[in-house]
Amino acid sequence: MIRSAALLLVAFGLLPLALVSPFVGVLLWTWISLMSPQQWVWGFAGGIRWGLYMLAATMVGWMISADRKAIPLSANNILIVVLMVWISITTYFALVPDAAYQKWDYVFRVLVQVLISAALMTTRVRVHAMIWMLVISIGFYGVKGGLFTVLTGGRFDVQGPEATGIEDRNHLALALSITLPLIYYLRQQSEHVWVRLGLAVAFAMHVFAIVGTYSRGGLLALAAALGMIFLRSRAKLAPILLVALATPAALFFMPDRWWDRMASITAYEEDGSATGRLTIWRVCFQIGLSSIFGGGFVANQYGYIVDRFDPTVAPRAAHSIFLEVFAEQGPIGFAIWAMTLVVGFYNASWLVRAGKRKPDWGWASELGRSTQAALVAYLVGGAFLSLGYWIQVLLLLAAISAARGILAADLRQEARERQLATRIGGRRPEPGSGPAQGPVPVGLR
Repeated sequence: MIRSAALLLVAFGLLPLALVSPFVGVLLWTWISLMSPQQWVWGFAGGIRWGLYMLAATMVGWMISADRKAIPLSANNILIVVLMVWISITTYFALVPDAAYQKWDYVFRVLVQVLISAALMTTRVRVHAMIWMLVISIGFYGVKGGLFTVLTGGRFDVQGPEATGIEDRNHLALALSITLPLIYYLRQQSEHVWVRLGLAVAFAMHVFAIVGTYSRGGLLALAAALGMIFLRSRAKLAPILLVALATPAALFFMPDRWWDRMASITAYEEDGSATGRLTIWRVCFQIGLSSIFGGGFVANQYGYIVDRFDPTVAPRAAHSIFLEVFAEQGPIGFAIWAMTLVVGFYNASWLVRAGKRKPDWGWASELGRSTQAALVAYLVGGAFLSLGYWIQVLLLLAAISAARGILAADLRQEARERQLATRIGGRRPEPGSGPAQGPVPVGLR
């Protein structure tokens, strides 16, 4: 009861801020959607659809605020809109209409909020705040799970919060692996020594938590994330120390049961779980090819649908972001979804290159590198897990798209200044000259 009251005070206390500054509402929705604090309470507060209230308040605040109303016409945002249209069409033709509609309702609301977030991330401060919220919301379970692994000697599995997208230990491990590069980015950008130290500890706890999930896909995602952090980091000493200290220490804690499970990665023929995934992958591929619209959401999880393609295969989750989306959305939908990731990699590379143009744009270069590492972790771990429409990744893609838009606008402004200076025959204005920039006002503007 006390937890319910505390959540009510915090949520309803902050909700009016979404009406004053809609970007605050975006951050609150991100927190509710990823961390799911309502799962930690009992009583009536746990049954309230907090995400829906946050979304409604954010949209109202957005309409009445002075913030930009138009959604930027970036490649990422256009693809999100096209994806929204396509999943609506495939849901209409879905093989299991009622179940498909339930997942469509969730995914569509997520995509709407992603577009609103993209419209409101208009400054570097807001982009940075979004990265912080992504780290805090998922990082809570990384620190908690890491401590649990240390205190129990790795004898028990680390699980996510119930009734959430990361309840399954495999999904939690993937989300934590995606978060690792973002923690590293924030540590690189933080000036305060205690913040940097805290983020270093959080980084180590995430490694312990991922190992403690006993997830083989999570282990592959962890290896991909750590490898990319090392390869893409300009300062090699810091990642070497973080990886060299955290990883062996985490592995040292794990009992023989963990090592036996990880060894089964190379002996998949003898693992019923692995062979079951191979058979459902084949069925998912067949479902995706059966119609231009695919099978619609969750078609592969229903026996009478799977029996049409192979009666010997048991219905189950796709256990692969690639086959999940292909089965549900068909070849066209899969291509749209895949293009969002391709554009994400391109935007991240653009930020890396742009960050070299000015000394004060180094943050963009670091964000681009960290995003590349996070996306690689998502693709590697996601090859064996069903998180095709994961909020964390969609918001990260929106953040780097917004960051590119911010820097591109600065470049266009400088080009206009150079043209003006050429026309009047005067001296080229110094970059950033003009009205002095005041402090960041309330609402992270």
